[in-house]
Amino acid sequence: MHIQYENGLEGTSINNEVEGYLFGTAVATQFSFNNGEGAFGSGNSGVGNDFGKSYEKAMDDLLFSGKFNIESFKTAVNNFKKGSTVNRPDVKGKRLYNDFSIKPINPKKILISKFYPLLR
Repeated sequence: MHIQYENGLEGTSINNEVEGYLFGTAVATQFSFNNGEGAFGSGNSGVGNDFGKSYEKAMDDLLFSGKFNIESFKTAVNNFKKGSTVNRPDVKGKRLYNDFSIKPINPKKILISKFYPLLR
């Protein structure tokens, strides 16, 4: 996201991807709610293992909570590679995000936290 670059968070990282998926899902979910539809789950779904369950719960907590929770964010970041459905292996067995780093989590640099509550 361009806003990440402007705030010194350039480069690829799992942290940025979690923020991006969370923001996109929040926009789509709010749109769905405003139009009388249910929640939109793209990017927040976990695969059927313990990593996936932890990732999905953390992302749901972040999406539906009225305030940002750093522990849920850490859980989502730490379980993204092995737990997110968006990082499933392709037909050749490669996972899109496996080469992305996990950066140290600095609460002051988590941009999504400034947008809470995500759903209104």
